[in-house]
Amino acid sequence: MKKITLGFSILALAGAVTVGCKKTNPTAPVADTEVQTAKDASWAFYSFTDAEQIAAFISDNTLNPTFYLPAAGSLGTTTPVQDTTSSNISFGFNTTTCLDGRYREGSVQVDRLIDPNYNPHANPNSKYYRMYGYSERLTFSLYKIDGWQMTQVDKNGNYGQPILVVNNMSDANWNPAKTNLSWTIKGSFKLQKDNDSMQCNLDIVKTLVNTSVTTVFDPSKSKSINWSKAIVSYSGKITGYTSHNVPFTMNITPDQALTRDFTCAPNVVGSVSAPGTTLTTTSSQYHPFIGGIATFTTGTAYPRQIFYAGSEASLTPPCDNSGAILIKGIYYPVDFRLQ
Repeated sequence: MKKITLGFSILALAGAVTVGCKKTNPTAPVADTEVQTAKDASWAFYSFTDAEQIAAFISDNTLNPTFYLPAAGSLGTTTPVQDTTSSNISFGFNTTTCLDGRYREGSVQVDRLIDPNYNPHANPNSKYYRMYGYSERLTFSLYKIDGWQMTQVDKNGNYGQPILVVNNMSDANWNPAKTNLSWTIKGSFKLQKDNDSMQCNLDIVKTLVNTSVTTVFDPSKSKSINWSKAIVSYSGKITGYTSHNVPFTMNITPDQALTRDFTCAPNVVGSVSAPGTTLTTTSSQYHPFIGGIATFTTGTAYPRQIFYAGSEASLTPPCDNSGAILIKGIYYPVDFRLQ
């Protein structure tokens, strides 16, 4: 009887275990598809590179800053001040829809510096953006881009700290055929519209990639840069926060620098002067990032990679606003112009 009872007890226990262990279906992991933060940061940085490029036009004494002139039909005006005898110059916009399709108000202002505290190679002749020893402080006065007001700030978001731009050439006799012009840009800016705001803290290098091309930069160094044929790149580190106070860090290495080609404009504008006439087309002056890769982190989210040429497989960068954000091995196509 004891053997029978023991056997019965073991069977009962086995049955109880079997009944108690129910099968459960594993819960699928939630996909990480958040790309808006990376788009916001990219849009903010691009908007700054535009403002800095406006300053580059006037501080290099470029007489025809085509990109930012009023578009056909725009009621707005622009006021470039390029007085080479003054240390303070500016580029003003009066409710202007520009040739790049962007709407601007206010002004971008430059204060030229001849100060070894900013540039150890400073000298009284360093008065142009392209020159060895040049440096400047960049500020904004009620400047708005597509309704977003851009303001120079310190890292804590307090108004007033100018952005410093320094020419990186370390020798007055540098050779344009062998060395590309470059500038270090440091400072912080805030973009604000209604109740939304974004801030970026910059420590970046801007490079004129095709300095050696004589139709872009004259070997004599006596003429302004021909920006309409220029290719520039940006590398370095950008930190800050995007809308809704989401923190981010963007790292761009020199070998994967973000690239703008000023001969590339993705948007073609068509016009017909009269019924039945031939359609004429002109290129827009909107010049997006068309290449480069940034490593992007935000909050506690998984690190992203931002591809400005579409994807890792894009060998020839397209001339458009397209790109992709790589998260955990999955590419998410994005349009960087749509903020």
